[in-house]
Amino acid sequence: MSKRLLHIGLIGLLLFLTGPQTAQANKLEGAASPYLLSHKDDAIHWNPWSDAVLQRARDENKPVFLSIGYSACHWCHVMARKTFVDERVIHLLNENFISVLVDQEERPDIAGHFLDIMEVMAGQRGTPANFLLTPDIEPIYAAGYLSPRREFGAPGLIDILQMFVRDWKVSRKEMTANALEFYQEHLRLKSNRFSTATTVTPDPVDKVLAEWERAFDLKYGGFGSQPKFPMVNVLSFLLHEGVARDDKGLLSKIFFTLDAMAAGGIRDQIGGAFHRYAVDRYWQVPHFEIMLHENALLAILYTDAWKATSDPGRKGIYARVVRGILDDLVARFLLPDGAFAASLDSESDGHEGPWYTWLEDEIRALLPDTDEQNFLASFVDSKYGLVNKRSVLRLQKGAEDFVAAHDRHTTSLQILSASRNKRPSPARGEKVLTSWNAMVISAFARAAQTFGVASDHEMARSVLQSLAPDRAMTHSRLGNKVMPKVFLDDYAFLVESYLDLYETDFQIIWLEQARAFADQMVHMFQSAKGQPLQLVPIADEDGLPAQHSLVEVAVPTGNAAAISALFRLALYDPDGGFQQNAMAMARTLQSFLADSGSQATGLLKALRFSPQNSFEIVIVGNIDDPESRAMLSLVRQHLLPGAVIAFVDEIKTGVADYDPHSAATWGLFEPRPKIDGRVTAYLCRQRLCKLPVNTAGAFAAQLDAMFIETSRP
Repeated sequence: MSKRLLHIGLIGLLLFLTGPQTAQANKLEGAASPYLLSHKDDAIHWNPWSDAVLQRARDENKPVFLSIGYSACHWCHVMARKTFVDERVIHLLNENFISVLVDQEERPDIAGHFLDIMEVMAGQRGTPANFLLTPDIEPIYAAGYLSPRREFGAPGLIDILQMFVRDWKVSRKEMTANALEFYQEHLRLKSNRFSTATTVTPDPVDKVLAEWERAFDLKYGGFGSQPKFPMVNVLSFLLHEGVARDDKGLLSKIFFTLDAMAAGGIRDQIGGAFHRYAVDRYWQVPHFEIMLHENALLAILYTDAWKATSDPGRKGIYARVVRGILDDLVARFLLPDGAFAASLDSESDGHEGPWYTWLEDEIRALLPDTDEQNFLASFVDSKYGLVNKRSVLRLQKGAEDFVAAHDRHTTSLQILSASRNKRPSPARGEKVLTSWNAMVISAFARAAQTFGVASDHEMARSVLQSLAPDRAMTHSRLGNKVMPKVFLDDYAFLVESYLDLYETDFQIIWLEQARAFADQMVHMFQSAKGQPLQLVPIADEDGLPAQHSLVEVAVPTGNAAAISALFRLALYDPDGGFQQNAMAMARTLQSFLADSGSQATGLLKALRFSPQNSFEIVIVGNIDDPESRAMLSLVRQHLLPGAVIAFVDEIKTGVADYDPHSAATWGLFEPRPKIDGRVTAYLCRQRLCKLPVNTAGAFAAQLDAMFIETSRP
């Protein structure tokens, strides 16, 4: 098979063979995707992915050219400007192919399926992703960015299309057979990623911890060399394990990384949000796009780090970083209907980064004489890490000067912010993604719990309202245009957000909603009890093989969020059937985690809520009472991996009020007495509780000792 596939890629260049003209217009008008709409005026006869389009490819026996991207993708823009406007590319595609354009964010099922194929065929994954497919959508060729003509020794798209057209004319049968053989082998290997075997395998956590610890860049923080991604899912897993194991060496590496990221150019020092990644090892120069979901998860990570550190200086940095992220999201991502947009483009005014970068002379012209030199010394390196000779703002003395520098130069930063707001701004991808907005709800809710800012709680509730859970769930919308698909991630992260909202204000309606959506999620996405959940609903036949979304790409997978949510719900409702299902799913994934746990840290983190690792904390009191709030504050100042929190509010007679749900509905709210009439805290594992305590000091001692007597089995 490999020789035959190699033959396809090595055929010499021949002149284009003209085919018959076909009358077909670009079909992207009316799409609910900013990325697709940006190509609606292309001369290429683009089609959105649909059964009808794929059937036409089969009926006409035409190969398919598939291109996958998203609206904030820099190299997608470059390809749009250089490649998809080239007359020969347009002619080749329109004459010989059915051309299909897919938004990676709108259709994660299609993107996930073909990016897996790209990783095998091309040795890489990422966007833009371009494929030549048979009429039955079996892959023949895969590549990333393609210039129109040969560049840097690599063939251009014209070369590739000409080779393909010639071969398709003379060797169609062999090419189709080769593609089918590769595709079937690929599906066979994918189907063996997890097993239903119930044999016990060693706990993979120690192995995964060791692997990621070895990957730390001890000099500059983060992992590996360059480009350097925040890897928020990995850092979150390591942070929780470091706290649970009291591993100070591991925690020091995580804090060092978070410090370096906060001080670096990867963080927009004026706005507060983080760019997608740094192109260098030092966190100096970012790839300038800003993604909603990654910033939501970074806000949660820094909130957790604030709880995990006892260093007052670091607490100051992390609190400031969380506030900066959330405020920047509100300022630049919040849409009029109360939801959040998906992304900010890396480009502005046709170039990457000019909105965020500065010349020294620009800064000197804007700032008062009394501050310009000090500001330049604090934030500007005019020698290294330049973008088109312009500087990216970053802390020159590192994180140790973070809070002081931002306080010292508050006015100057505001002046620069006002000035850059007059520049051509990066385009905003205004698509609303349910799963990403659910992550935003969790970020604001957890910040409200930790820092006590009431507006964060209100924002979390407002975003939830904007998702309109009383109507049919949808994955994506653009204004009033709705993409009617729905995916596992939408349900899983939404259930997690409901649980986070409950632990913010303890309104039991959030638990009720979480339980209802979890029931729907299991019914829609699980083919059998104990199986991982599918990315696409079981009943939604779209011609692609079932995907189970286990390997992380930047953020936790839908299965990681789903298993976490099911275990968390089981701690509140032990008789709801969630625990047995989640435990069976964990057993099914044992062999996968043993082999690939380092690529699934979100799944491993979710297992902290399994019965042998989890804790239940119940506080009985009056939520408006200062002593109750003080006791609750103790919980919220600790990072407590695997713990759920319930507050049982009492009525004035001293009898517990279950609002109006009884212990038969939510087992964690069973009647528990107060000690000496004072607010009382219960710390439990698998319903077995330590002696209840009614003083802050005694409760703090229990929380500090939570993990001393426990370890992973």
